[in-house]
Amino acid sequence: MHIFTLLRGIKTEQDKFINDLSGQWLPYAFDGHKSYVQVAVRPLQLVEIIFPKEHKQLMLNSIWQDTEIKLSKKYKTILMPLRKALGAKKIPERGFPLKKGEKKLLLGGLTNLARYPVGIREDPMNPDPKHDHEML
Repeated sequence: MHIFTLLRGIKTEQDKFINDLSGQWLPYAFDGHKSYVQVAVRPLQLVEIIFPKEHKQLMLNSIWQDTEIKLSKKYKTILMPLRKALGAKKIPERGFPLKKGEKKLLLGGLTNLARYPVGIREDPMNPDPKHDHEML
């Protein structure tokens, strides 16, 4: 059996839930033998990454590493309604130039991690006239 659910919450709490669930062993009988099987948790996560607007190119370049984003029709079909539900716009397929002197963020795990671009959305500006910044 497979259960699919979206998780939203503080990452450490999500990690605790996933680790605790992964540590469960359930009785399982196959070919006439009684055994136990570990509960498998395969994160398929929607991640919301929040940062100041002036670092948009840096973030896109760091996450997708100058590669052209190519998605199959299947993924585009799946991601479009999700993007719309989140009130986001499509992430461009290429072209994330860095500002002069700016360097990509050093992010681990990119080689073995699939990253499917869902969308991008700007934050509203703070309505308080005393504060001229976006509401992160």
